[in-house]
Amino acid sequence: MSLTTLNILTQRFENYSDNPEVPYWKEKGPFEFTMKIEADFWMYDRENMEMLVNQIVENDMSNEHEKFEVRECELSFLETCNIQKEFDKKFKDLMDQREYESAQCDIDTEYHKLQI
Repeated sequence: MSLTTLNILTQRFENYSDNPEVPYWKEKGPFEFTMKIEADFWMYDRENMEMLVNQIVENDMSNEHEKFEVRECELSFLETCNIQKEFDKKFKDLMDQREYESAQCDIDTEYHKLQI
């Protein structure tokens, strides 16, 4: 058996009511929960696994301010690698280069004005 990622796609709601006894739920968009699960459990006992996931999301992850409704569950066998650190460095380098080029353009423009 092997652990794989279960992506739990939900609809997120916020309570806009100022009266705790009369909630006013407003849709706020999708939200995703993830967890690790034995793929065999999901594949061979999906009905019970979905019931457990629904209970956790709708009871344990929801409260009087926000709630979630499960829309879809999907196993993901993909391996992932977070590249945020590398992206942030390259992005900073790009922004620094653009600032340099912009400053260089300003200098050239001022120089050109002096020549006229």
